[in-house]
Parts: sequence; structure tokens; C-alpha cells
Amino acid sequence: MKLALIGCGRWGSRLARVFDEIGVLDMIVDPAMSSVMPGLTYGAEWADDVRFAFGSSEVTAVAIATPPETHYDLTMRALQAGKDVLVEKPMALTSDHARNMVACALAYDRILMVGHVLEYDPAIVATHQNIGDAGVLRHIEVRHGKPNDRQRGPHESALWSLAPHDIAVVLRLAGMMPYQVQGLGDQNDANIYLSFEGDLTATLHASLLWPHREHTLIVAGSERTGAYHIHNGSYRVYHNGSLQSAGLAVSSAALRLECEAFVEACNTRVQPRTDGESGVRVVEILERADAWVSKE
Repeated sequence: MKLALIGCGRWGSRLARVFDEIGVLDMIVDPAMSSVMPGLTYGAEWADDVRFAFGSSEVTAVAIATPPETHYDLTMRALQAGKDVLVEKPMALTSDHARNMVACALAYDRILMVGHVLEYDPAIVATHQNIGDAGVLRHIEVRHGKPNDRQRGPHESALWSLAPHDIAVVLRLAGMMPYQVQGLGDQNDANIYLSFEGDLTATLHASLLWPHREHTLIVAGSERTGAYHIHNGSYRVYHNGSLQSAGLAVSSAALRLECEAFVEACNTRVQPRTDGESGVRVVEILERADAWVSKE
């Protein structure tokens, strides 16, 4: 397997490092590469046009880490060129586009994976595997805040930038789609309210107004409540209001595990955990929540 990375900005450079460590990075495509990151190509071929990647008989897979508004076009072109694709979140900006991407992957018999990296976090995986220990699941809450510390594109609101990972985790833990989606807020600070069958509810708060980084997952059940602080990797589990256990989780491995999962899917032809269908579900929730959020 040889992989081409399309986009080598803040997140793409991390993907480049990990895919290079795994030993599959063959090409980096980024028009700004020569000025932004001179010499940092990890020994891979550098190109300034995606046609070099899509037209290469050596490259069998691509990872797309470009602005969200480009995901649909680049993914469709890659799939039609016969490449397996890992596309960063959100996979598309409309559910129609997301479904088209899944259909295209099926038609060309290609792997389509979405970069919902939190679903590969060992602590999140363990939470999902042990969800029965919480008893009857009652409420899931995610608080995700950070400073608006960089220039963002027109499609990078708090909702679309921060919430995709959190929605993916909530849907995985709930094991179902919500029957009701509501939202409140604006482009910089938004809340999502989800209602599921069985009286399960979820609240997600995404904010670019925080003075510091915060990313916390709370899973409340009839028997136990767990709080996982994703940003610093600490967790606490409570039973009847009393602290039962606490410690540090290994969360820094998530990105490598995600990249390894993509390589494995490409080699085995078995769909990954965060396949295209899971990406569609996340975009559907984003779309429904976004209808409630002020665009002013």
C-alpha cells in the first residue's frame, strides 16, 4: 500500500508524521508545501496538484486533510480514480453529498473512512465496550470549548469544527440515531440537544469563546457515571455519587490507531469502524442542528 496525503496543514502534518511512521506515506500534495513547510516531506514525493496523486499507478489510497468545502469534490475524484479514501471530518457539508460519497465508494468497490479520531481513543473504546456497567443509560454530555485562536474558513463554525467528533462518539455510545434534534446558539457557540428512544438524552456544547481548551465527556447511567476529560486524558467513575475510581487514560494513541485502522481496512477490504455510513449519520445530525443555529 502506498498513500498520498492531500493537505499538509496543522492536522495534515500530524497525519503525515503518523503515516510515515507506519511506512505507507508515498506522496504529499499541497501547493503551499514549499513555503509553509520547506523540506518537511518525510522522504515522500512532493506535488502541488492532486492530479499527480489521482493519476499515479503506485498510489492506492489517499488521506484528505483539506478545508471542509473541498472534501466532497476531492473524495469523489479520488474514488473515481480507484483510490481508497480517508477523509477528515466533516466528510461533507450536506447529507446529500455524504450519501453520494458512500454510493460512489460502493460503486467503485473502494474503502471510504471518515476521520472521527475520537472513536479510536482507547478510553472512548473502553467506555463503549463497558457501557453496560453504567446500568440504564440516561444522559450523555460533551463540553468542547477552545479559544478562537486562528483564522477560520467560512464553513468552520463551532458546530461544524468541533461537534463532528463529539456527535460520532455520542451516536456510538447510544447505539442509535436520535428521534429529535434541536439546537441553540450561533456560529461561535452552539448547543445541540438529542433525544433518543428509551428516555436517553444527550447535550453537546461546542464553543470557540472559551479562554482555554476544555473537552469533557460525561456518561450518566442508573448505576454509574463516568467523566472523561479528553484534553488531558484523565477520568473519574462514580457510583451513587461516590468516587469509585480515577486515573489517567492513554489518549495520545488515538491518531495512530485511526491511521492503522485505515491501513488495515485497505489491506483486508473490511469496512472500518468509522466508515462512510457513520460519517453520513454525523452530517445528518449537524445539518439538523445547524437549522436551529443563528447565522448572524
